Amino acid sequence: MDCQYEIKARECGFVLKWYFNKKLIYQWIPSRTPVGMNQFKNELQTNYSMSDSINYKYRALVIRNPKLNHSGEYMCSVQTYDSFDRRMARFQIVVPEKTLLLHYENDGESDNMLLIKCSVFMIYPEPNLLLIVSGNLFLVSSRTLVTADANHMYNKTVYGKIDKHLLISPTSIGCVLTVPDSGYIRKRETIYYDPTPLTKWSRLRMDERGHFQLLSDDGAGQLNPLAGWLISLIVFLQRAVLWRHDADSIK
Repeated sequence: MDCQYEIKARECGFVLKWYFNKKLIYQWIPSRTPVGMNQFKNELQTNYSMSDSINYKYRALVIRNPKLNHSGEYMCSVQTYDSFDRRMARFQIVVPEKTLLLHYENDGESDNMLLIKCSVFMIYPEPNLLLIVSGNLFLVSSRTLVTADANHMYNKTVYGKIDKHLLISPTSIGCVLTVPDSGYIRKRETIYYDPTPLTKWSRLRMDERGHFQLLSDDGAGQLNPLAGWLISLIVFLQRAVLWRHDADSIK
């Protein structure tokens, strides 16, 4: 990790320090040899040179063999007799997963519901798993299972449910894995196909604008806009009659 700064020529008394989770782990004064401290005492490469300039030569923090417990908040501070400054950053070690799986099936508790399951195995640290339907519909997990072994490697599974009538077959189902405090992202995607024969009513679907549309007879997933418009009009008129009836009842 590098610490970038500027020192004016007239400044004296320069000292550079590195902290890990607010504990001092490295100190360098240009007239002396850099020193590792505390739990990093024997884990730093203190002779690593970043520059030939005397006030910038040993500014970097170099960990020989990064371990899982080296994840945390690092801070570099520089000071002279005239000035002081510091910067902090989060360093997160990620052990990539061995497997990321995405699966869907009929929900055992309700025939109308689709159960979606996303599982990740042997990853560090604990990741976030997000279920996405149709590219922009985020499912709230109905259940989450997390386990970790003695080496702090995580297995995690999230479950989500959605009413099949809200899906236009075929539609995409995805799972996005992210690791907090890092740019690590992995994705899995599959396609849901409705296995139900396309009868008159099973072909009725509601689109993202709330309009009813009817799938074409060939079952290829193409929408019939005219039929959908007529059905939407019928539903609107039915609702208008109900509203009128309710209004008359109140009077």
